[in-house]
Amino acid sequence: MALSTAVYVFNIAAEPLNLTINGGPAAGTGTIDGWTTGKDPKYQLQQLKVPRVLNESDNSGYFWGPVKNTPALQQLTMRWGEGPFFARILLSKATNVDLMLFITRSDWQLVAVDDGTVVGQGEVTPESTVKALMAQAQGASGRAKK
Repeated sequence: MALSTAVYVFNIAAEPLNLTINGGPAAGTGTIDGWTTGKDPKYQLQQLKVPRVLNESDNSGYFWGPVKNTPALQQLTMRWGEGPFFARILLSKATNVDLMLFITRSDWQLVAVDDGTVVGQGEVTPESTVKALMAQAQGASGRAKK
């Protein structure tokens, strides 16, 4: 079920951002242009309005929940020129509030529009780091079996 609120996603980079949310392209398109620098004011951020839905099964490519005050885990994949990069966002702000999500190559920050408070923040992890951690974990489990 579509809600009347949305998450406004801002690309904090010069290159276009291809964004996947919960397995689908964000808001059907998935692309957010990089900032513009051609004229004053410089560095105008580009955004994509991504509707919120009530349940995870309602649609991939959208932010869902929380349901009955239970936070909802969102899986994001970002691609700039290289990539991919990954982030996990626990969405706990009420569904009747618009949110702004600012994404860089190293972290993200989620801000509630109603009062300007930061309601979440975390790391953005490059694929190379994920692969290194997986290899390290596999090596540790192999040593533990011996």
